[in-house]
Amino acid sequence: MQDGQQIDALFDPNLTKKSAEQYEKLFESKTEFYSTYNPDMIEEHFLKFLSEGGITNIVSDKKYKIKFTDKGKDELYGSNDETQPIDYHIDVCMRILKVNDEKVCVEFTKLSGNQTYFIKHYDNYVNGILKFANDAVFD
Repeated sequence: MQDGQQIDALFDPNLTKKSAEQYEKLFESKTEFYSTYNPDMIEEHFLKFLSEGGITNIVSDKKYKIKFTDKGKDELYGSNDETQPIDYHIDVCMRILKVNDEKVCVEFTKLSGNQTYFIKHYDNYVNGILKFANDAVFD
């Protein structure tokens, strides 16, 4: 990114399309990260990923909140060490919350499904799809 693009991408609570709910750090969550990017940019990028993957989603009109169902395949080992492919799905909620006037928290919550599969998909979201936005720490 060039310098001009970086400035436009920075979070400014006065320049967002929706209202960002206030973030409260009640306990340590392993499925959230912090960003200085504009939440509109994060949301649009993630919605593009969901759309390109054919992933069903529900987007809030007023808040930065997306509910979606992600799917995958895994292999299940039978009693005689033969593998059988299985399909699975996880229901997830992604929210973008205001930490302060300079950063946001991007939080993923499993609504239903297997925790191991959820963590696997979360790693892909944070270290793949949204890696560009994972640029801050909570302090």
